[in-house]
Amino acid sequence: MASPNRAARTAGRSGGRGASGQGFADVYIEVQGLNEFIRELRRVEKDLPKAVAEANWRAANETLVRRIAAAAPRLSGRLGGSVRAARQQRRAGIAVGTNVKVPYAGVINFGWPARNIRAQEFVYSTIHKSLPEFMDKYVEEINDLSSRAFPIGRL
Repeated sequence: MASPNRAARTAGRSGGRGASGQGFADVYIEVQGLNEFIRELRRVEKDLPKAVAEANWRAANETLVRRIAAAAPRLSGRLGGSVRAARQQRRAGIAVGTNVKVPYAGVINFGWPARNIRAQEFVYSTIHKSLPEFMDKYVEEINDLSSRAFPIGRL
């Protein structure tokens, strides 16, 4: 049985392999108490947990994705265009790059000293700068869901 803090332990682990063999980490933001909130939503209405995944996606897409894409180094624009938010119930996830079309995303962000490619670290620095805006948007989204599920109180 997986522990409830599995997301915290797996956050930042490799989401794929780039040309250098270095993995590019997906970024996850863990919200304490979200599992209990989803469980309560299921008791009230079956479709609301899907709405939590949509809220996670909207919060990440409207705040983090655009800023990370804008901060990505530009030659062809494919790196910035590869930034995506994931629809997941239990976390807001961001992925940059794909193994096929943009396999160099991890190399650009983390660098590759053996090839004299310096790290540009655009992903984590942008997330760090955008975190207050993301959290405001996320709380707004969860408050909307909360008011639908539990009309008496809001977060």
